[in-house]
Amino acid sequence: MAMLLQLKFLLVWICILMVSLPQSHSRRYGLKSKTLHFSPLSEEERIGLGMRRMVKPERQTSDSVVDGDQLLREKRLAVPPGEHLPPISQSVHLNDSHHQLIVHWAGEGSDVLVALARDIDQKLDSQSTSKLFFSYDYGESFAEKQTEKLPGMVINHFYNSPIYNSHYVFTDTMHNKTATTNDYGKTFRMHPSPFKPDQISMHSANADYLLGFDEDDSEKRLWISKDFGATWHVLQYGVKSYFWGITPYDSADTIYLERQDPNKLSTVLRTEDFFTIDHTVIMESVVDFEVRDNYMFATKKVKLLGATNETLQLWVSYNRGPFVRAIFPGDQPELDYYIPDASEDQVFACVTHSNKTDLYISDVQGTHFVLSLENIMYFNPEGAGKDSFVSLFVDETFADFHKVEGLRGVYIVSQVKSGRFSLDNTISLITFDKGGIWERLTPPRLDINGKSIDCRSVQNCSLHLTQKFAQLYQMQGPMPILSKKSAPGLVIATGTVGTSLKRDTDVYLSTTGGSTWFQVLEGNNFVSFGDHGGIFIAAKQFAKTNEIKYSWNEGKTWENHLLSDEMHVYGILTEPGEKTTVFTLFGSKVDAHQWILTKVDLRPVLGNNCTDEEYKTWAPSDDRPGDHCLLGSKMTFERRETFARCFNGKNYDREISSTNCSCTREDFECSWGYTENSANECIPNVYVDIDPHFYRCTEGRVIPRSKGYRRVSGDTCEGGEEDLYAPEKIPCEIKALREFMLYANRSEINRINMLDNSTFTLPLLNTKNIVAVEYDFTTNCVYWTDVVLDKIMRLCMDGRHSQETIVEESVDVMEALAFDWLSKNLYWVESGETDKGIWVVSLHGSQDERYRALVVNSTHVDQPRALVVDPLGGMMYWTDWSSTRPRIMKAWLDGSNIQEVTVGRGTHWPNGMALDRENQRLYWSDAYSDCIRSIKTDGTEAITLIEGESTPHPFAVALYKNKIYWDDWYRSGIFAAQKNDGGDVKFLRQNIPSLMDMKIFDNNTRQGENACSKSMHNCSHICVSLPGDIFTCLCPRNMTLEGNSQCKCAVGKISVEGKCVDESQCDTELQFPCEISGHCIPRSWLCDGENDCGDMSDEANCSHTTCSNPFTQFQCHSSGSCIPINWACDFDSDCSDGSDEEDCAYGDVNMTTTATTLQVCSDSEFRCGTGVCVPVTWRCDGDNDCGDMSDETNCTQVQCQDYQFRCANNRCISASWVCDSEDDCHDGSDEQNCSKLEIELQACAGSNLNRCEFLG
Repeated sequence: MAMLLQLKFLLVWICILMVSLPQSHSRRYGLKSKTLHFSPLSEEERIGLGMRRMVKPERQTSDSVVDGDQLLREKRLAVPPGEHLPPISQSVHLNDSHHQLIVHWAGEGSDVLVALARDIDQKLDSQSTSKLFFSYDYGESFAEKQTEKLPGMVINHFYNSPIYNSHYVFTDTMHNKTATTNDYGKTFRMHPSPFKPDQISMHSANADYLLGFDEDDSEKRLWISKDFGATWHVLQYGVKSYFWGITPYDSADTIYLERQDPNKLSTVLRTEDFFTIDHTVIMESVVDFEVRDNYMFATKKVKLLGATNETLQLWVSYNRGPFVRAIFPGDQPELDYYIPDASEDQVFACVTHSNKTDLYISDVQGTHFVLSLENIMYFNPEGAGKDSFVSLFVDETFADFHKVEGLRGVYIVSQVKSGRFSLDNTISLITFDKGGIWERLTPPRLDINGKSIDCRSVQNCSLHLTQKFAQLYQMQGPMPILSKKSAPGLVIATGTVGTSLKRDTDVYLSTTGGSTWFQVLEGNNFVSFGDHGGIFIAAKQFAKTNEIKYSWNEGKTWENHLLSDEMHVYGILTEPGEKTTVFTLFGSKVDAHQWILTKVDLRPVLGNNCTDEEYKTWAPSDDRPGDHCLLGSKMTFERRETFARCFNGKNYDREISSTNCSCTREDFECSWGYTENSANECIPNVYVDIDPHFYRCTEGRVIPRSKGYRRVSGDTCEGGEEDLYAPEKIPCEIKALREFMLYANRSEINRINMLDNSTFTLPLLNTKNIVAVEYDFTTNCVYWTDVVLDKIMRLCMDGRHSQETIVEESVDVMEALAFDWLSKNLYWVESGETDKGIWVVSLHGSQDERYRALVVNSTHVDQPRALVVDPLGGMMYWTDWSSTRPRIMKAWLDGSNIQEVTVGRGTHWPNGMALDRENQRLYWSDAYSDCIRSIKTDGTEAITLIEGESTPHPFAVALYKNKIYWDDWYRSGIFAAQKNDGGDVKFLRQNIPSLMDMKIFDNNTRQGENACSKSMHNCSHICVSLPGDIFTCLCPRNMTLEGNSQCKCAVGKISVEGKCVDESQCDTELQFPCEISGHCIPRSWLCDGENDCGDMSDEANCSHTTCSNPFTQFQCHSSGSCIPINWACDFDSDCSDGSDEEDCAYGDVNMTTTATTLQVCSDSEFRCGTGVCVPVTWRCDGDNDCGDMSDETNCTQVQCQDYQFRCANNRCISASWVCDSEDDCHDGSDEQNCSKLEIELQACAGSNLNRCEFLG
């Protein structure tokens, strides 16, 4: 135990954080919070603005004092033009052996430094002492003040006024005294204190106003002084915490106070007159309360209806508005909350669940959170990690979370790969879009010696940076990640390269905001920079040394400088802001601990002031391929050239310009109710009970529906892929959405239900050799190519259509199918020599009027194989096996704008292919390399995803959610793996011979609209949508386009089945020539009431008679056309006047008249009272799927889920709908026995939060 205590003492770290505390933030005073924690913005939040705390590590154990004041100086030299002089250094021996030193820079325009040397533990029964030093020449000399000016005081801390940097308050908690100065310590006034002054906080606008607090006071009194500490009186009793207000959201006199009630909960009060006249109750029954910028946070414990235990909730106020409950996705318990960042109008929150802590990000109001990252490194001495070794060394909460200063949206975190707290289980991740996408840090290619770093050959190898957890684990000195607003893009950190963190660390630097990194130093060093990143300084941690290193070219080269004294270095500090060239080394003598302060001025190293020619422009992410934007804009900074050896100057102000970028995936995050999978896709969160009124609608209505994404707060992107992620208008659709796989094995097509993994064989007839498959959700039709029959076939699985031929003439080897579900165009690859290329056929109209056209001819293809189309983007992609130029190509859907995506570079025999449209990535199998590869559609970021024994001969490739699927000829099976890294390979099916094409269909991914589907066109034959929401009209072969829309045959020619033939070729016995178009239509279509010619010439001079067979046909009333009898009363209007659906007795299942034949339901379906067939699983599920409640009658008790409430009528509704003042059960049972409080709390516990406010 003694050893552990020694280790714990060892780990009282040197704090060298350089962030100046912004005035807009608020610091918590009072007692520690239990359930709501904040990341300290810097050491200054703990000890004060502009202050730094230095602690002597226990490695030097001697406390002997060396007599004599030794002051070593070197004369400052002027810098001759064009010359560079060495640094100027000078050391000051304080003749003090206390273990802790707190240093404060007085502020801008002042040369005053204050240093307090004290014992770490000051107790009443100890012999603790302290010494107070002032420097009036920026640290060149220090004068000891306490012996003469403040005799008898044991100073434990001091505070500086945010208004006047000359005003200080010094506290003595051993003797309950304070001392004040208003002239930089030249004179002091000592005052007795009626309380132990553990905490002093100062007014932001009136230097005389102070608040004081005794942490051990049993009455928890908050004291106030209005005369700069001379006298005090009690402001409030029972105080747990207190905060000054923050301008501009509060007046300067505002105080927020958390007053503890007898039940151990708190009431939050706000006063603007120091409780002189009035105050406001902000919130009651609070567990913890915090203020940060324009947000206020509180935690409450609420016992929900039906629950046995209380539930912890986070409540948030935005811009001082009413408190609203924060909602997190999932049904996991929320045990405590840690807020690492609440800047840029969004809140990051670490939420501890039962066995892990996840990172979430909110909307602007801070109330609707979505998952950003799982398993963030987070420690709470009373929660997460309390049983780990970390609890031996630290008693405060922390998360490994760093905001890269100077750049918007860039953060670096540590993630725990599993539940174990250890270095080898921790990795570093970075985001450039505010938590939308997290990725590993790119490792350097070379080490500091120029040797190659072998990282590419190791899976999941990357750069990992040490944050607080790693520093505790390794017992290192405090070298946190360093980034500053004064030097945007520069990030310095210690870390390792590998699959996880390691003990032995080196120093790494990024000049690109975290995009790229290189090693600059070996081993453990203290590193800092100044002059806006123009100069770097480094020293070995704790080692005995008499030198420092410095670099003027961003760590490319380093030079040594000898110091006058050999010392143990404990830290390097510079004035907050990192704009000067003056640094201070804090350390100790070698033979015995005595504080040495060495001032190093690196100004002479830099030479003359920089000229305009020595600056360049730089944009964040310039080194990130294809992405030069952060949060939707390209920020351009001015920065000094790397090898320009010149001085920026303290007042240098960078010029910044900003241009909005085109939208990409990084500009969007998952919206509430969705969660991100490993492929960075936003998919519905199954645990979130989304408001059903948002999704349910009547047929024919068009509603905006979220695609699962929302724009990142503050993102300013325009256009681009915005339509991919922004909400789109979707017509209401049938509830049943199918997700399944189709795979062909020669003579069969089998379907696998992706939800329950069941398989069945489609009832196909006369198949020979099926190669490719496709599917249309709107008609429930499956398409396939048969290379023996030389046909494209279709089977519409609605029970009304038989198997039919779509294309059968002038085809040879049809290798692939791709369906444009918006334009209703079916594309296929023809690899035979006769009509080699890519073809399209329009599925509009009847079989005789299915027009087809060649869109990519043999000039652009050699051995085409796979094909995918992107109807929303107006693009197509195909693979080509060319023996001389194997490649992947892309073009617009009309075959124009042909481009190469990739040529060679691992592409030999590209086989099957799939498109991830949201992420604009192509995945394909290569039959030569026996692997699966992936590339961006713009030809960048090519990777080999899977290779080796998992892919001896892959063929087809498909994507579904976060997985990639493929079939393999050699292994005769279908496999699946993770789409992002190829891991977790699993068998889906085995022992399937002759596998060919395979596709996965998800109706959710086949939505939207384009220029053709919006009826914007009047194309006579084929409409093709192009990028930019435009369209073009195509004509079949031998036809020409007249104007912009009409295809015409030459004079003397007529169109027959999309071909121009001599007019005499129209078979007048079997066909009728249309007057205007010249089309030949079957004579059976004459006088059938349908405008088949388009000019009504086939319906002219008709006298309607009865149908030829009234027992098998039904005659439409207005047109007189005849339709099959079983099309009548089938809930689908086949007659133009709807007469086939009139006078139908849908509910009479015993009706036998042929005119009202009912729809035939299968064994897996239930017939509603209306005659509609619905899945049998919808029976007795509490939802009115039939529309007449017939599917919910005669039901035994419904089995509601855990998150649901059972109504008196057996209906299951969300538990959050209970007592929300709305009759969701339709029998009132969900609104019975509801108290006013229950209505308020329960309404806010659910998903409908628009009206949820807590007014106290």
